[in-house]
Amino acid sequence: MNIRACLAFGLALMVAACGQQGAPTQSTTALKAFDAEAAAPAKPDATGEEVKTAVPQIAYTHLYTFRLASEAVSGVQEKHVALCEKLGPARCRIVDLKRSASSGDYVNGSLTLQVAAPIAAQFGQRIVAAATEAGAETVDRGISGEDLSKQIVDTDARIRTKEALVARLTQILATRSGNIEQAVAAERAVNVAQEELEQARAWLVEMRGRVAMSTFEIGYESGAPLAGGFSEPIQGAFATVGELFGKSLGLIILVVAALLPWVLIALGIILAMRAARRRGWWGRKAEPEPEALSENRSAHLEGQA
Repeated sequence: MNIRACLAFGLALMVAACGQQGAPTQSTTALKAFDAEAAAPAKPDATGEEVKTAVPQIAYTHLYTFRLASEAVSGVQEKHVALCEKLGPARCRIVDLKRSASSGDYVNGSLTLQVAAPIAAQFGQRIVAAATEAGAETVDRGISGEDLSKQIVDTDARIRTKEALVARLTQILATRSGNIEQAVAAERAVNVAQEELEQARAWLVEMRGRVAMSTFEIGYESGAPLAGGFSEPIQGAFATVGELFGKSLGLIILVVAALLPWVLIALGIILAMRAARRRGWWGRKAEPEPEALSENRSAHLEGQA
């Protein structure tokens, strides 16, 4: 092999290596094509119209449960209420509020709110921050959603159908030509269709409201009291003894109150029976007095004389 052939062969190898380094790989080409497809606007379909994707209609429910000291439950709950009232009724509404105290130091409560969906995430962060500032611990947190897209579409279509039906029946009723029975039947059909239309409209408004306003269900609970050292079991024992004594005393009072009327009735009957027996009204006859016996004997002797 001469020198010129060697130089040509080496130049060919260098050109091939440079071409392989500059050529993109298959994966890189696929990623670039995906990015271009995502950035491109929606393409028209066969009819020439732009393809529209329906936005899911989802009603979200946010769940929160906070554990904190019993004396702080009311304060945290009031802070959350204040946050809602600050947003105004158009963006936040109070649906339900409860708070109760059980035996001991245990306190629990609940709060149900409806918050505008666009600000639901920020509102959740605020209620968590307000509870954390008061020393609360978030023990439960979750989000659940219900897809109402199909129900909303079906109800909307049903409304359009009912509107067309009501319009057609109303027109027929306005231009009727027949007897009174036919007129009454047509009017009844219009009323039924109008009632169904109003129900469908109300149901649609309710579903859209659930989508527009997310539900917040917030729970509050105080932790179980911790052991207080040497005196805690003794205090618990005295408390148990006092509770048992109170229950026993209450049971005795109930028994006495239930039996007292019957005891009084029985005592009255016994006294009445004794009085009747003493007077000879009931039982054995009363024996005559000694003076009466002596008078009767004297009268008998005088008669014999």
